[in-house]
Amino acid sequence: MQALDPTDRAIIALLPDSDEAYYHLGSALLLQSNLDEAAAAFRRVLQLTPNHALAAFHLGKALHLLNRMDEALQYYKQATQFSPDFAEAYSGIGMLLEYKGQIDAAVANFRKALQIKPTLLEANIGLSVALVHLGEFEEAKR
Repeated sequence: MQALDPTDRAIIALLPDSDEAYYHLGSALLLQSNLDEAAAAFRRVLQLTPNHALAAFHLGKALHLLNRMDEALQYYKQATQFSPDFAEAYSGIGMLLEYKGQIDAAVANFRKALQIKPTLLEANIGLSVALVHLGEFEEAKR
């Protein structure tokens, strides 16, 4: 794992009200699996720019990886509100709903993701798994 560039934290010190600086920091921390700090950085982005779809999505992703599923679901949904064509966010919603046993709702979200981005691998896999749970084996093969 690569250490966080000290420049990232220096930029935050110089630009404490920069959503872009916090977003960059959160992204770097997320890539390094420093999930709690990444979540804090993305929360700060959302304080500075409340309709920042990418920050909401990545906060959802960090919370998802921290097994804070209900919170993650909230932020994935928020990302779709800010950006209705955010396929990855719909796929994230699908994954969490599938985990919670809400298979029909998961299928709907995976399908929405695939309407937007037909090649999104995680949505294709998620849809197939959800369809198997529903006993739709032939459709799952497609």
